[in-house]
Amino acid sequence: MSGNLVLQASDLPLDLLATDLARKLYTPQEIAERYSTDLNTIWELLQRPEYYKLVKQRQAAWLSSANTGERARLLAQITKIESLPLMFGIISDPKAPTQTRVDAYKAVDRGSEDPAALNGAGATGRGFQVVINLGENHAPMTIEGRVPPDPTFLPGREDEEDDA
Repeated sequence: MSGNLVLQASDLPLDLLATDLARKLYTPQEIAERYSTDLNTIWELLQRPEYYKLVKQRQAAWLSSANTGERARLLAQITKIESLPLMFGIISDPKAPTQTRVDAYKAVDRGSEDPAALNGAGATGRGFQVVINLGENHAPMTIEGRVPPDPTFLPGREDEEDDA
């Protein structure tokens, strides 16, 4: 047995794990690694009818048309985060053409700015705006959304109150 600690089902943050499983943004193996557990533990959890139902409820909420803006925002955010190592590699590569390095730096710099500063007024209040540039021959596509009053809100928890 290796020195890695593997968390048991009783040690996992089950609500967050259910949300990650429902969203399917990462592979089951990646999700297991994020929670310092293994696929067998996740499989055992999914065999519990109440937990399987919770994951399915979260999945229905995640895939609902009312949640399209949140899905787009989260996917854009993940893409931005996961592209950073590549961008920093380009920026720091002395063999890369200067213009490529400058463009990579500008892309990283733009990604760190406030969206409202990039696009004029942008979304106002508690919200967000994603602008997708589709190239010179197409108008930019803008997606706006609102932030729920409770930023720790998870899809599928609308009907739950504090039971503790």
